[in-house]
Amino acid sequence: LDRRPSRWRTWLETKTLRYWPKRFLARDWNVDRREVAKLLGDFGEQARPAVPALLRASADANWDVQENASVALTRIGEPAAGELAAIICDGRDRALSERAAMALERMHPRTRSALPRLVDEFSGLPENLQILLAPVLGRSAAEHPRIIGVLGEVARSSTRLNVRLAALKALALSPVLDDDLKTLMNEGLSDPMLEVRFHSAAGLWRTMGDHAAALPAIASGLTNGALRIEAVTLLGEMGEAAGPAVPELVRVLADERVYRPLRTPPSAGIALSRIGDRALEFVAPLLQSTNAQTRLNAVITIGLFGPRGGAQGRDLLPLLSDPEREVRFSAALSLSSVGLHVSNAVPVLFEILDEDDPFLVTWAGDALAKIDSKLAPGNTAR
Repeated sequence: LDRRPSRWRTWLETKTLRYWPKRFLARDWNVDRREVAKLLGDFGEQARPAVPALLRASADANWDVQENASVALTRIGEPAAGELAAIICDGRDRALSERAAMALERMHPRTRSALPRLVDEFSGLPENLQILLAPVLGRSAAEHPRIIGVLGEVARSSTRLNVRLAALKALALSPVLDDDLKTLMNEGLSDPMLEVRFHSAAGLWRTMGDHAAALPAIASGLTNGALRIEAVTLLGEMGEAAGPAVPELVRVLADERVYRPLRTPPSAGIALSRIGDRALEFVAPLLQSTNAQTRLNAVITIGLFGPRGGAQGRDLLPLLSDPEREVRFSAALSLSSVGLHVSNAVPVLFEILDEDDPFLVTWAGDALAKIDSKLAPGNTAR
């Protein structure tokens, strides 16, 4: 693994034939190193002394070596976690310590042997390691009694915003729910930093289900480009409880830009469809927008409501003659989604059948069949 002199390769090719015939005959050093990594993974816990070498190999320029070394570390399991914690806390090689932290994150839940050392030294570790290790501790909070306290102290008092946020996000992963955690999250709701308020609210919602307290701070994340996607996701998770945030979500929907939106709908539209039917009355006015992308987002969002969007479905009919091709296509397909199988859509659906996208062609064929079975093309998925 460490590219030692060729005599080691000779040893592999001769001595190992007795135990692993044909395994090291590739005459390719990287192939041999890949096989060594696999073999050490096969050894399981007995390969603990190889952890440093496997860790170095997990950053190798050769992807095959890198991947198999990473897998081997996971297969060694708990003994490897303890070794990785020692490398992290030793700190003599910054790059190796960072690699060890990344490896630990992938090893959850087999990280118990690393926790005592990490908990003791977490507060004094470099910023990059604290950010990488915070999720490891958060997910393992049930395994060590001090984890909540250590992460909570960092979340409250660290002078580095990224570290505070990493600790707050990690606490939201905790399977342990206690009063100290709830107090910490509630304190964060009044922090002067928007990011801290937002992630405190996210943690309060995800751990305690307290949507009433969390909603204002989460909704405020819609105004921040870095937080917007997560805010939209959280509001969708809340469902009907996020009703008061619908107007702000509709504003996000109006400006959202998505590549191939019929395949990957706007995230704000998905969230609105999960919040409930009352959101439809706020979406419908966007159909009149002079901006084609806004009209497109509104059409697709109404389609996401399925049969529940039938009341607004009639508003899609004028868009069958929209000057923008993508808006016309979306209107025809969304009419079918909401259960309005009308003949007005037939010309546009036949237009879609001439497209090269099998996803759209199949969808259009299905929509035609629901209007009239005689209209269904013989082979829509081209």
